[in-house]
Order: sequence, then C-alpha cells, then structure tokens
Amino acid sequence: MGAQIVNKSPARPTIPSPATPTSPLQPPAPGPAQPAAAAMAEAWGHMAQQRWEQAANLLDTLARTEAQAHIARCLCKNLAALRDHRDAVYQLVVTHMRAGKPQNDYQPYTTDDGTVGLAMRQPTGQLVFMCAKPDPRASASDITSQLCDTQDPGQAVALLGLGDGHVLTQLATDPPALFMTQQQAVFIFEPDVGLLLACLKVHDWSGAHGPIEQPRFAWFVGPGGDARYEQAFEAQDYLPLPKATIRQGPSGNTLARRYTAATQRIAS
Repeated sequence: MGAQIVNKSPARPTIPSPATPTSPLQPPAPGPAQPAAAAMAEAWGHMAQQRWEQAANLLDTLARTEAQAHIARCLCKNLAALRDHRDAVYQLVVTHMRAGKPQNDYQPYTTDDGTVGLAMRQPTGQLVFMCAKPDPRASASDITSQLCDTQDPGQAVALLGLGDGHVLTQLATDPPALFMTQQQAVFIFEPDVGLLLACLKVHDWSGAHGPIEQPRFAWFVGPGGDARYEQAFEAQDYLPLPKATIRQGPSGNTLARRYTAATQRIAS
C-alpha cells in the first residue's frame, strides 16, 4: 500500500488558554447601525440568496479585523468555487446547511500568531485539537514532509479524513516539483459533511491554487465516498492508484478499512 501516515491528536489535547475560540458563524445581533454591522447584515442578505461572490466582496475588508467576517468570507468564496467546479459537493454542502442541523461539533480557534484551527467537541463537552500539535500549520508540515521523504515524493495520495483542513491546504499550495507537467494526484475522503462545512469556514480553498479548482484533486465526500471512488476508476482507466495514505480526523480509521477494501477490488 505504500507509505501510511497518521495525524493523531495528542494524548491530552485540550485547548490551552492562548488559543481563543472564534465565534461561530451566525447572523449579527441587532444593534446600532454601525458600518461593520451594516456590511455584515448586507452580506447575510446576499448569502440567503446564495449570491456568494457579492457577499465575499462585502466581507473582504471586515475579514482583516472581524473573526466572524473572516469565517463568513471563507465560506462564501469556497461555496462559489464549489458551485462552479464541484457541483455535486456544492449540492451536498448546501443541502446540509438548509437542514439546519446543529453545527457545534467543530469549533474554530485562533492561535497566538493568528492561525485558525479546528477543535472537536467530545461527548463530555471538552474541546480537543484535531492535530498533533497546538500549532495546526506545524502539524500539517510534519505530515506533508513525511511524503517528501519517501522514494517517490510525487506519488498519489489518499487523504482519509479532512482533519482540521491544514494538510489539504498544504497539499494544494505546496505540491512537490515533478518532471515536466506531471502533478501529484490527491484523493479526498470525508464522510462527515459537518466537518467539511467547518473546514470551508476556516480555509480559503478557492482560486487556481486551491484544491477545489485544481483537477488533480478528486473529491469523495459525504456518504458513499468509497463507492464513488471505485466508480471513478471504472470510468477513467488512467487514474493512478494512491501509494500513500494520510489518516486523520474522527473518521480516519473507518475510512482506512473502507478505502483498503475498495482499492483491493480496483486492483484485482
């Protein structure tokens, strides 16, 4: 199967006091018609009508100082990109949002240097990091550097779980240099649409260098991702089988079993 990398949370991964929880995405509370509040209210009007680009443009300036605006802008830019490039994923996320399900399983937090990560709420109510270090970027770098240390740094990768999203961000923005026009293929698996939505709020995955628009990324998210993975190989013989896996997040172990079984069926 090739290299297998596991991104585990630490043994006692509680959020320390320097990591400040970020407010969840919600409409602004009524109050005086301050410029920021008025802009947020107007942005929410656009979002209600699924005018994602207009909302993102309004939020651009506010996002530099307002955590809630940063979250809303990331979500709007990502939804616009998904609508244009990954319609099936877009419909999945929008349907989840319309269902009005509670979205408190995953909580954004901000480190001292301004990096936004995700914490997962345990049944006890405790919030725990979704990465091996309090610094999510450093944790993601540790993971991706292990890929570069292998004999085939450009090998196709199966990302079994989104985790806090930082590994996917690094795979998109810092790909290995390969021969001529070759590119590293990345297969993304995540059955929990709630976790995908949480990641879309803290990472800007839009644009030509993001994993939404780049065709080298294959998305198998939501229920039945392993079946769609098999179907993709039936439809496209030239797809490379992943030689490395990165297992992370609450669904990582379950995904590993399903992915291994699906890959064995494809290879047989």
